[in-house]
Amino acid sequence: MKIWHKDNPALLEAVKNSIKEDFSTLHFVMENDIVYIRGALHLPENLGFYSIEVELLNDYPDSVPLVWETGGKIKRDGKHHIWTTGNCCLFVEEETFRYYPEGTTIKDFIQKVVTGHFINQKHFELTEKWLDGDRSHGLEGKLEFYEEELKTKNRYTIFRFIQNLAKDYIKDYQICFCGSKKKLGNCHFRLLREYRKKIKPEIARRTLY
Repeated sequence: MKIWHKDNPALLEAVKNSIKEDFSTLHFVMENDIVYIRGALHLPENLGFYSIEVELLNDYPDSVPLVWETGGKIKRDGKHHIWTTGNCCLFVEEETFRYYPEGTTIKDFIQKVVTGHFINQKHFELTEKWLDGDRSHGLEGKLEFYEEELKTKNRYTIFRFIQNLAKDYIKDYQICFCGSKKKLGNCHFRLLREYRKKIKPEIARRTLY
C-alpha cells in the first residue's frame, strides 16, 4: 500500500514544521503509519475553541483529510453536518476544486476549511443557522450544487450534465445536455470542458451510482 509520507519525506517534514510553527495548540502525531493532527483549534474573535483531530489519509495530499470534533461539544447528527462515521462533512465532493484545490497546504486547509467549518458550527450553536447557509445531505446536496452552478432546477438537464462529466471522453458532435437539440460543439461544449477540469469523472460517477 502506498503511504504518502514514506514516498515523500520532504512533505512529511513540511507538515511537521507547519503544525509546529503555525498552530501552537495543535500537535503532530503518528500512529501505525497514519499521521494525525490533534489539539485545540482556537477560533478568531474570541469565539472559543474546539478539540479536533485531523487524519491525513494514505494518499495525502490527493485526498481531503478527515476531520473530527473530539471534545463532545457538537451533536453527532445530520443537522450539525457530522457523518454517521463521526467525521465532519466539510463540503460536498463536487466542491473539492473550490475548497481543496491542487496545491493546498496543511496550513491552508486548517486555516480556511477547518476553521471556517467550526466558525459555522459555533454560529449554528448560537443561532441554529449556518453562517453562509448549508446544503442538504447526500444526493440532494450535490444536486443543489449543480443547480447553483448551471443556474437551472431542471433535474433532467442536471443529470445529463453529470453523465457527461462521468464519461472518460466527450465528443463535440453529440447532442447537448441542455435540451436545445443542438450539437454540443455549437452549444455548451466550453462550459462542459471547464467543469470536466474541476470535477473528476469518478466524482461524477459516485453521484450517479
